[in-house]
Amino acid sequence: MLAITGKHPFRSFPAKGKGWVVGLDYNMVRDINLPKFNKFLPRNYSLESDYSKADKIWQIRGEDREWEVQFKSSDSGREKFQGVEVDWIWFDEEPEKTDVFTECMTRLIDRAGSWWMTATPIKGTAWLKALSEREDVFSISGAMWDNPYIPEEEIRRKAADCSEDERLVSVEGIYLVFGGKPVFNIRLLTKLIDQLKDDLPISVGTIASYAA
Repeated sequence: MLAITGKHPFRSFPAKGKGWVVGLDYNMVRDINLPKFNKFLPRNYSLESDYSKADKIWQIRGEDREWEVQFKSSDSGREKFQGVEVDWIWFDEEPEKTDVFTECMTRLIDRAGSWWMTATPIKGTAWLKALSEREDVFSISGAMWDNPYIPEEEIRRKAADCSEDERLVSVEGIYLVFGGKPVFNIRLLTKLIDQLKDDLPISVGTIASYAA
């Protein structure tokens, strides 16, 4: 939203542009992404669709700014992301197919665009872990306890309803990778290490942690 309104604190965005909001599937786009976007759109901006509602393309105008924002589903496949130049892309959860992410990065080249991703890596995509550790990627993680807008009693209720693996990831913000495969259960990870007894073979890879 800061890009659309021109109020981003670290980068200037044009008065007219195009952006994508990418969800995992169209149910997520309909039930989560569209309502959330509408909630944070400033009231002095108008929002309308000049296209079929099925295309989920919104025209946003206000304060002498005009943006086209399209809501897309990453499960629609790479071909649906080809051939268009965009100024920014926001991924709400990591695409399960890395070719979709790669194609999206290509769409940003012509306009030197920005991308953002909010992700809770419950699905355990190891490529996301590697992406978060690249020097050209700014990454920040946090637990639910770090969010001042969520009551603690709600977090405790959420934690009680989760499996241990889900709690470690979505509540505590812990993300582990063992031998290229995500392992969210710390006790399971410890057991695997103990079974190796001596030095880790090169083929196993690296053990790393990504904690809040």
